[in-house]
Amino acid sequence: AVETVEKFPEIDIILMDIVLGNAMDGVTAAGIILEHRNIPLLFLSGYADPDIAHRTENIMIYGFIHKQSGSGVLLASITRALRLHDSFMRARALHEELEAVYEEMQSAMEELESTNQELIETQKDLVESESKYRRLHESMSEAYAMVDLTGRFMESNRAFQEMVQYSGEELLKMNFRELNAPGWELKEGRIIN
Repeated sequence: AVETVEKFPEIDIILMDIVLGNAMDGVTAAGIILEHRNIPLLFLSGYADPDIAHRTENIMIYGFIHKQSGSGVLLASITRALRLHDSFMRARALHEELEAVYEEMQSAMEELESTNQELIETQKDLVESESKYRRLHESMSEAYAMVDLTGRFMESNRAFQEMVQYSGEELLKMNFRELNAPGWELKEGRIIN
């Protein structure tokens, strides 16, 4: 039985008797076969010994049929075993797919956590840089203002605000042309005096 299953991979189901002779019994043969091949296996025996049923508990079998059950029970058991095996194989394939998806998700989560940590560090650096820039900007004694290409004020320091006599908030609502300062011109986003 073991050699036959190895030689013929097209076998779809195994009906195994318990008593096979002196060398090996059906339970042992079934265990060897199922170690190497995932195939539905039904035990077919004339014995109803509880010890035999106990020995088959650790083997993946699809049924235990008494020989006197008749051909109708046998055919129904074979059909059921093939369906169960097909369902088992589909569930196994789905399980493997889900494991692969889970591993991909774990990898993506680790990558996201790493990226998030990098973003947190970058944000800290930006906040620190912004703070340094603001301190430098506010402490400059020279008047300084920045406008966009249309002439709208983007920022200014206190020296500039005192020079033009407008607050920073007022300047943000204005265009530099509204200041009417003679000799001023806009060049590359900067007011040149």
